[in-house]
Parts: sequence; structure tokens; C-alpha cells
Amino acid sequence: MRWRSSTPAPTPRAPCEIDFGAAEWGYGWQFPKTTGTTVGVGGIMARNPDLKRAMKAYMARLDIPEGARVKGQFLPFGGFRKRPGQGRVLLAGDAAGLVDPITGEGIAHALHSGELAAQAAAQALGADHPEAALGRYTTALRPIHNGLTLARLLRTIMFRHALRPAFIRSFRESRRLREEYLRLLAGETDYAPLMRKTARRMPGFAARALFGR
Repeated sequence: MRWRSSTPAPTPRAPCEIDFGAAEWGYGWQFPKTTGTTVGVGGIMARNPDLKRAMKAYMARLDIPEGARVKGQFLPFGGFRKRPGQGRVLLAGDAAGLVDPITGEGIAHALHSGELAAQAAAQALGADHPEAALGRYTTALRPIHNGLTLARLLRTIMFRHALRPAFIRSFRESRRLREEYLRLLAGETDYAPLMRKTARRMPGFAARALFGR
């Protein structure tokens, strides 16, 4: 689940901010735009029974005055549907569970999966086998499903209490890791390269978690 709000325009060179301490197994964010700033908090609801309170605390931490309009929505963080539909009905986007389990982003997957569903339906109809659309579509979704599976694994590394301080420190100190993560947010890459970079740092994560360095 996530809550978000828009605030007045920031200074011209205001940075983007990501705060892994704003929620359990989630994060807070502040993204400047031309006419304002989007501020939000998101995380797994089972670990955040009162995200609205977390949002209020995060806004107070950012010195945002009370009274700003806040809205929230549920997101399917739990996992994707292995069978994205039934019969001649194909599910795309959030309905198919195609939401990034770390960032909560789903627009790119919604657009892509909608296109794949249309292609699968057209191919099945062209072959005069409309019932084959679901199988074609499920196969086409495998790269997305693989990426989401990797993301869930990375989420465990990022948000588990024993490893989170070490991960945040490594994230702060590693320019390559930060750049790869920002490229991921921009839709320029997928989770495989980020997982490889994270895996190379796992011994360091473990050592820092054990010895508190």
C-alpha cells in the first residue's frame, strides 16, 4: 500500500530523495517536478498496519505543513499471477500482479503487458484458436515474471533488518550501485544487472551485518 501527496514547487536544483527508514519493508520518497513535489510512503501492509500515520510522520520530518491533500491506494505487492487470466480473459497490469515489489511502480508493466495481451489475442484469433491466447500471453510474460522474481529476492536483502544498514551504507558509498538503481527507476534496465552488482557485494553486506561496520 502507498500514500502520497503533492506539495508546492521546490527550488530549481532540489534533489530526489529516497528514505528507506520511512516504512518497514518499504520507503519514502520526495520527487521534485516542474510545478511541485510528489511526496509519498509505501510498503508491505502486513508490516505497516498504519501507513497513513507513517506518511504523516514523514511529511512532518520534511517540514511539510499539515493540510496538504493526501491520497492512498492498495498495490498487489504480494506477487504476480502465474496464470494471468482465464478462458478468453487476459489480465494485464495491476490486475495480473505486475507491480514492482520494491518500488511499487506498475505503469511500464501495465503498458507492456497490455501490448503483449493484444498481440497474443490477435495471433490466437488469426490462427482461429482464440482459446490459445492465454497460453501465448503467459509465455510472453516470462521475462517480466523473471524480473519480478529477482526483485522479490533483492527486496529481502534490502529490507531485512539484519542486512538493511549494510545495504544502505553500500548503496550510499557505491556510485555504480546507485546509478544502476536509478537506471532501473528510469526504465533503462532490468533487475538482472542490479542483482549481479548486489551479489558481488554480498560478502561485504554479511560482514558489515555481523560486525556492525
